[in-house]
Amino acid sequence: MSERQYIRITCTNCGFTNKTPLWGKQVNQNKFIKQCYNCKPKRYDVKINHIKRKIITMMSIHTVKLYKFNGVQWVFDDPAKQIYAEAFVGGADDLIDACFKQNGWKYSNQMNYTLQFSTKDFPGATHLDFLPTMSVPEYAQVELSDSGSYWICYSVNNEERVLWLCDTLWEYADYEDKMLFFSIKASKRELTPEEEINNKLRNLI
Repeated sequence: MSERQYIRITCTNCGFTNKTPLWGKQVNQNKFIKQCYNCKPKRYDVKINHIKRKIITMMSIHTVKLYKFNGVQWVFDDPAKQIYAEAFVGGADDLIDACFKQNGWKYSNQMNYTLQFSTKDFPGATHLDFLPTMSVPEYAQVELSDSGSYWICYSVNNEERVLWLCDTLWEYADYEDKMLFFSIKASKRELTPEEEINNKLRNLI
């Protein structure tokens, strides 16, 4: 009785090697695959990772730097996610202006502004409700956009405001989230030496 032959299967991704009986007239006794069952994410692991991400999202209050790019367009920076000068458009910029008006603020380069937001309520937050596309008024629809999502705010200056948020939102929230909470904070920033000199010169004039 001849000795049974085996084919050796090696995963080039994790290096795991297995052998299986060699049937028929197969000549090549070594086989390489890109990914094996040993290194593929298990369904259980995928579900656990989704739950972990959901818990982190639920518990997080995100903070980003809010400012006007070139003194005109509202944008934000989040270095932790490598996001810079991400613009607020589609009514979101108007909502920020309304928040400033409600607080009696005027935009100033000498101030720091931060936008805090979460999918869970927190003290001092204003909330947004998800708005299905079919319910969006025609005047508020963003042209040439097949992505992003629409939201509605009722509590700023007692006015109803519909806004559109781009897909960057999903860096912070889950597709299942139907409410967002946000707050804008203002604080005086430290002036650069050049700015301090310019301010003193203005006071002398």
